[in-house]
Amino acid sequence: MIVARALALFLAWALVSAAASAEVPDANSGARLVQSHGCTGCHGAQLQGGSDGPKLAGIEKTLKAVEIAAFIKHPSEPMPDFKFTDAQIADIVAYLSGLDGGEKGDRPTVSFDPPTPTGDTRIIVHFPSPAPRRVQAVGVLQADPEAARTDAVTLTRDGVHVWSGRMSFPRPGAWIVEIMYDGNRIDAPISVASP
Repeated sequence: MIVARALALFLAWALVSAAASAEVPDANSGARLVQSHGCTGCHGAQLQGGSDGPKLAGIEKTLKAVEIAAFIKHPSEPMPDFKFTDAQIADIVAYLSGLDGGEKGDRPTVSFDPPTPTGDTRIIVHFPSPAPRRVQAVGVLQADPEAARTDAVTLTRDGVHVWSGRMSFPRPGAWIVEIMYDGNRIDAPISVASP
């Protein structure tokens, strides 16, 4: 009886542990995948729509996550099939769903001015309530993250929920701007063009 009860408790613990360790989609990983696969080439610098691809910012307001995932897993021409894993697709869906603050508008949104800079750009971050106490940003080159990083920039408050600052990029390429605030981090891809 005691052995059976101990076995039942162990099995229950194992099931709870397995459920707890199930992977949660990582929007930052999704941002890196979008940048490294050149999605901005067709969908526009801020994924606001381009010559060959539709606007992706706000897509979660018209499509469910499973529908977005289906488009990525089984793309229609001219979109290439990148053969993403289900976990990678979940990460991309998490990223795309938060581009404009998410379904409830409760996530920070990032934009750049100009959206495709040749050297430096203004970073603009809109935060929902409550606004953070401190915001910093650093750029990391996708192709060589150890060798190419920008200086850290402390953003300043431009309004109740808006923070901004200027970032200079030392060379062209596919960059990720890591924005840190109150113990959180979001990644925003940006393509830096040659001057």
